[in-house]
Amino acid sequence: MILSGGDQASSGKADEYRAFSASPVLSEIPINCIVGNHDKKNFVYTYFFNNPNYKIDGSHSFIGSDHWFTHNNALFLCIDSNNSCLGDHIKTFETAFSENPGCKWKILMIHHDLYGGHNKNRSRENRLLANLLVPLIDKYGIDLVTGGHSHYYSRSHILHNKKIVEKTD
Repeated sequence: MILSGGDQASSGKADEYRAFSASPVLSEIPINCIVGNHDKKNFVYTYFFNNPNYKIDGSHSFIGSDHWFTHNNALFLCIDSNNSCLGDHIKTFETAFSENPGCKWKILMIHHDLYGGHNKNRSRENRLLANLLVPLIDKYGIDLVTGGHSHYYSRSHILHNKKIVEKTD
């Protein structure tokens, strides 16, 4: 399975999504995408991706939405981090966890990074997302958070309540 952390397109145009989905690999491997900041530049994203649980009540996002799915013994929560409406995200977490109480692994995929550091101009954006999502990550015991916005590979120590609880050096 491929998890794509957003920005499947640069300008959000249909030709970019057609090129993205033209790979023969994608006809054999399942892919799950979330909305990135480049994807939201145009409304056509919704014509190319069919995410499960689309538009859980009250989504305030322009395109796409939070969604979730299970695979084997893992629950995948896919949060539209372009949407700063905490109520939408809370509803997604509550619904996903109430319908899947026995999943061993809990994986969160967002586009924007929570802690960043690669681009100082994004530190305010990182703080806002961390303030919104970290309490949910801690409350629901998320095991892994992935993102795609920074265009850099990075990883953190194991965190709880924004503090290092175990170093991964």
